[in-house]
Amino acid sequence: MPLKHYLPLFPAFRKEHPSVGFQLRQGSVQDLTDAVSKGEIDIAFVSPVPKDRTDVDGHIFFTEKLLALLPISHPLADYPMLRLGQLKNEPFVLFRSGYALHHLVTSACQQVGFKPRIAFEGEDIDTIKGLVAAGLGVSLLPEITLSEQLPGETVKIELSEPNVTRTVGVIIPQGRELAPSERKFFEFLTHFYEVLNRFGQ
Repeated sequence: MPLKHYLPLFPAFRKEHPSVGFQLRQGSVQDLTDAVSKGEIDIAFVSPVPKDRTDVDGHIFFTEKLLALLPISHPLADYPMLRLGQLKNEPFVLFRSGYALHHLVTSACQQVGFKPRIAFEGEDIDTIKGLVAAGLGVSLLPEITLSEQLPGETVKIELSEPNVTRTVGVIIPQGRELAPSERKFFEFLTHFYEVLNRFGQ
């Protein structure tokens, strides 16, 4: 998930702990997971949260759906809901290979019987949105990334089949104690999302 979606958390935490500073680093899920494992960083926001790593401890905060993003001129743009199979002949705009969202989308397509024809690959959400807005293909993107700044030339549509989701959360080291400041931040995040999930996002 883009870092900007987490940014409001930092001022809230700093208000309670004004002496704690942050060093921010971005990368793929694989890069961040390896960095936590090696001790280069202590906490990483990731999506999806890894399930098959024994060297990090994953904590899921919520699960979100992926939605179809189509150019507004697309013949299916007026549909209230789509089956992923309806897009099998369309060019796709995806994150490049190696990114978790690339694997998630291609796996979902294969699940319903087709291999997506990839027209363009990008490395950030805004680029992918822009390519779709230009009419160069369709995409599947996480719901939270489409809740704001949706290009006017695009439309987001929910998928009825399959239900494509991803987990969102953090990872911390397995078998290595967090420093007191990092522990406070982790506990702050855990409490924040517990309250958010209890009372609705």
